[in-house]
Amino acid sequence: MSIADGSPHRRRIVVSLCRLLPALMAMTLSAAFPLISHGQTDRTPSKSARRVLLVTERLDNDRDWRPLFVALGKGGIDVTTLRAPDLPREVSKLVSFNVILFCNVACDEFHEPQLQAVRDAVVSHGVGFLMTGGPNSFGPGGYRHSVIEEILPVTMETASRGDPGSAVVLILDTSHFPDGRMWGKQVSSHAAEVLGANDLVGVLARADGKVDWIIPLTSTANHPAMSPTVYWALMESLRDFQRPMELGLEALGSGDAKSRRMRRMIVISDGSPSLPSPALLQKILDAQVSLTMIAAFPPGGRDFSKMPAIAAVTGGRYYAPESAEELLAIVNKETRTLRRSLLSDDTFTPAVAGRSPVLEGLGEIPRLKGYSMTMNKDRLATRILVVPAGPEGITHPLLTIGKSGRGKAAAFTADFSTTHNSNWHDWDQFPRLTRQLIAEISNSERRDP
Repeated sequence: MSIADGSPHRRRIVVSLCRLLPALMAMTLSAAFPLISHGQTDRTPSKSARRVLLVTERLDNDRDWRPLFVALGKGGIDVTTLRAPDLPREVSKLVSFNVILFCNVACDEFHEPQLQAVRDAVVSHGVGFLMTGGPNSFGPGGYRHSVIEEILPVTMETASRGDPGSAVVLILDTSHFPDGRMWGKQVSSHAAEVLGANDLVGVLARADGKVDWIIPLTSTANHPAMSPTVYWALMESLRDFQRPMELGLEALGSGDAKSRRMRRMIVISDGSPSLPSPALLQKILDAQVSLTMIAAFPPGGRDFSKMPAIAAVTGGRYYAPESAEELLAIVNKETRTLRRSLLSDDTFTPAVAGRSPVLEGLGEIPRLKGYSMTMNKDRLATRILVVPAGPEGITHPLLTIGKSGRGKAAAFTADFSTTHNSNWHDWDQFPRLTRQLIAEISNSERRDP
């Protein structure tokens, strides 16, 4: 039989193909865009609805993102939810969204090309960007010196004199690592970049036959000079943990470091050095200095050391990364937790700082609990809501919007999770606020790639 004829067989084949075509197209689209998982909104958006890409750490634990998801849906916004690891690295897959929203997701959950794609989508193509608060956002989330901080209207620093900052001592036993000097440099540099300008960092190692400071405990403002100093240090394998831990504890318990809110030693080793004395471990406990033990490249590929026991005795954490990249991620995570001093758990009533379409028709704004401390970058940013000044006379940004290239970026430093601020979830104007905020930062100058 020829397909070209007009037989009933041909007509049945054509009908069957027509019925299969939508499914085939859906399969093709799913293969082309396997990373994006679409969420469901509380109402069906119109064809002209704005599209928001909501990025979070976990979709199965929705207490961070569900309140925003519901409010945006009620406001007629088409919301797509996505885990951080699945964020596309291609700008072309981001520019179809009006706004990209980071909801309590830490910087080290991403790879650098993903963040660069977000930055380019905003600056070059006019996509809007919004970051909301939480323990994994802004400074506490490790965004200091990142490309995301570059596009935000706020910095990860704070002018608060009430922020005592943190202090961390890195004890490096990396000479046995493949490319050990490079990884020592990378570890030191990453730690300094994640910490804030109010924080202190120092590096201890064995060099020239003795344990000493490669970088004395100093402000992270000096971090550009740290990397080459660590790189060119002729580091040797540690023989014991006793001496470097003694020096680290002495530095963290004296001078400017003593008054720091959080103090930590991070030890990176293959576990071959001998154990510190029980008396020293007790002193570390008594001084309330936390201790993180990271067993990297142990002999034979296994950890034969007592590093887990040291961590357990001091109430610290133990890690055994399987790659140098995983090692960096752990150091970032452990350093990032020290920035929790930039989180305030104060309860306050937001103060209006300036007129904006975002606030139109909202009436009285409910109280909030908790926020990330930041500072506005410049006078060009529009302060809309602020945290009222405390005893120090300093106001902190709550909602700020600023231009970033062709796009706009907004910072809302409070936490919308179900753990905090449930009164906002019940506020009948919450969907209106989210709708007007998205409208204000949406891509008015969007340029397709």
